[in-house]
Amino acid sequence: MPLDDAVLGTGPPGREALALRMGNAFQFAFKGGQPLSAQILSWLKDKDCLLILDDFERYLDTDAVDFLVELLPRAARVHVLVTSRLALDLNSESVFRVPGLPVPDDPQTAAAADSVRLFADRAARAGGSFDLEGQLPDVIAICRWVGGLPLGIKLAAAHAASLPCADILRALQSNLDLLSSARRDIPPRQRSMRAVLEYTWARMDSDERALLSQLAVFEGGFSREAARAVLGGAAEALDRLAHQALLLPASEQRFTMHDLVRQFARERAGVSTNGETQLAEAADRHSAFYLRLWQSHEQSLRQINAQIVVRVLRQDERNLAVAWQRAVTQERWDDIAGGLDGLLVYIDRSNVFHAGRGWVLSALERLPESLDRQRKLRGRLLAALASLDGNLGLYDEAIASAEQAAALAQGLGERVIETRASLTWAHLLYQRGAFPAALEKYQHALGPAREAAEARLEGDALWGIGWMHLQMEDYAPAQEPLEQALSRHRAIQDAYGEMLGLTSLGVLARRRNRLDESERWYEQALTLCQTLGDRHFEGKLLSNLGVVARMRCHFGDAESRLEASLALLRQLGLPPNVEIVLGELGLLALALGDIGLARARLEEALTIARSIGDRYGQSGFASNLSEVAHARGDNEAALALARQGLAIALADANTSLQAIALVAEGNALLGLGRLDEAEAGYRSAGAVYLIQRRALPGLSAQSGRVEVALKRGDPDAVRGRAEEILSAFAADASTAAGAPAQVYWACWRALVASGDTRSSATLTQAQAVLRARAETIPDALPARATRRRPM
Repeated sequence: MPLDDAVLGTGPPGREALALRMGNAFQFAFKGGQPLSAQILSWLKDKDCLLILDDFERYLDTDAVDFLVELLPRAARVHVLVTSRLALDLNSESVFRVPGLPVPDDPQTAAAADSVRLFADRAARAGGSFDLEGQLPDVIAICRWVGGLPLGIKLAAAHAASLPCADILRALQSNLDLLSSARRDIPPRQRSMRAVLEYTWARMDSDERALLSQLAVFEGGFSREAARAVLGGAAEALDRLAHQALLLPASEQRFTMHDLVRQFARERAGVSTNGETQLAEAADRHSAFYLRLWQSHEQSLRQINAQIVVRVLRQDERNLAVAWQRAVTQERWDDIAGGLDGLLVYIDRSNVFHAGRGWVLSALERLPESLDRQRKLRGRLLAALASLDGNLGLYDEAIASAEQAAALAQGLGERVIETRASLTWAHLLYQRGAFPAALEKYQHALGPAREAAEARLEGDALWGIGWMHLQMEDYAPAQEPLEQALSRHRAIQDAYGEMLGLTSLGVLARRRNRLDESERWYEQALTLCQTLGDRHFEGKLLSNLGVVARMRCHFGDAESRLEASLALLRQLGLPPNVEIVLGELGLLALALGDIGLARARLEEALTIARSIGDRYGQSGFASNLSEVAHARGDNEAALALARQGLAIALADANTSLQAIALVAEGNALLGLGRLDEAEAGYRSAGAVYLIQRRALPGLSAQSGRVEVALKRGDPDAVRGRAEEILSAFAADASTAAGAPAQVYWACWRALVASGDTRSSATLTQAQAVLRARAETIPDALPARATRRRPM
């Protein structure tokens, strides 16, 4: 039977008072001559009942607790349920901590959550019409702010008739007094959260109050180690505060503080003697501790157990943000300089690029440019900002920051900073498709990296040199620097550098059409990536494996890997990687004959490339879209798109993209019947492929010239073009095996038109190649794989 204030009255608490109130609740008739507690004990010993003693902490310092100690063994079938912010400390006691109502993160399921339903119910009772759907995000935020506490939810919802929920939330974050009510049927101790907290505060001694106020500097949870650093060694008080439910144990070594308790403790610190000073000193210790913590984990964040470290550090990300901002506000630049490298590695490993950019910008905006002794720090911050902006696709801003960082470091003679800035600058040039300029930058960075004996930077420079040769399709000089880069990173146990090296060698093998070797490199990298838990790189590797599957005509596997990659990279919000995967999905759809999907994927990729200033992507995707338009018979649109791609490739002197665009232009012109222009385009593309010694892609230009000759009815030209294709087949079996069906089709038609007896042999060879490819295609294919692309 509940014993609330209506039954208990307002008399002084104690053993006899509790016995009297229990008797009144049971309508028990007391007699004179014996203590009331003895009479109720005697009466209850044979009873079978549950006693509910609500808000019992006001009895904890009285002999009422002794009364319960006597009651429990004498009345075996009586059970007592006590609600209190403090435990009773009895052997017979089982403590159950009551959390707040759950507050879901997903808005789609939030409306059914108990916390949100309680808010909506009390808001509706407050009067007027309450639109939950229109204010759902703010209602979720309010419920989360009060920690799901039913009392806090009810008190906040009482204001919904006069204030929008967005205003309630803002007010809550600055004014605890909003959580109050003047309704007569609410007990005084429950009419405001402040009253609840004031009652608890009054029971604390001065040391406990001071410690709680200092702990209010933490955001979210904190460890015993962190508390010890902030409190100056008085961490044994944590368990006392947890005993009073002012802290909540999250684990044996970790605690959390409710946001309402934190807000109240900060207020109290502001009005108490020396409270503001103590709070400021605690904030300084908090800031120094977390910046040192991040720096101490820099090396472990580069190694195989990096994601274990990330999971540990992520628990304190809110504390890190506060610590960093405190150091910036106080202009403690030595602390910023000490914590910067660890912070940057953490940002990269945990993919918090947006938040990281804000942290770095806040420091740069506060750091005075006139402060000579901090010019080195400015250079480091600028290099960091360039890297973060590059990850977010903000290439113009990133290149400007990298240039500033490199110039500043060069003037200071800081070779390591200069090398880092040069490497970032080189990578940005690569992202923009300026491969020769990027190669020059990587080569420039190699010397200083070696001079500074920085193995990691040397490995990064070697990787860049090899990668740029690969991108320029100069494969022989790419192999050695990529292998050297992998060796350097393995030697220093840089697991992320090793993963990048494995992936790059996989790309090189794929470009050489060594698909088995490529897949082995990728699988090694993926295994390492999954061990590391790097979701960003996992998305890239899934995309690479999808490309290999597409090249093998394993279309189902290709689609599943590419779609998984796209979903992951979209979730992480990384536009440069998203556009690449969209492009690959567009090419896959084109190969399967799904022209509509191919167009949608490639148009989205082109839109992203334009938004982030990726000129390489703009050229490539425009040329790909030209082929899509040609396939659906819209050759005017195909010509316009091909020329867009060609203009960018010419401006950037990118011969590989020029060849792709020229073939697309030739196809469009052929479709429009402009044969002389088509022939010129195909011839120019063929010349580029000849210089690059790329026989296989060059066949697309040769087959285009065959089609032009056939349309002109020029037998000598038809025969000559067919001879060139047959010579390429004879020179390299892999070229014959990898040639597109359209090439065989054009060659066969040319031979037939010329009356050449080799036509039947060519047809037989084409059929054998196609059968060999068909045998590698799994039975299970996407539905659209049955819709063939028109010849």
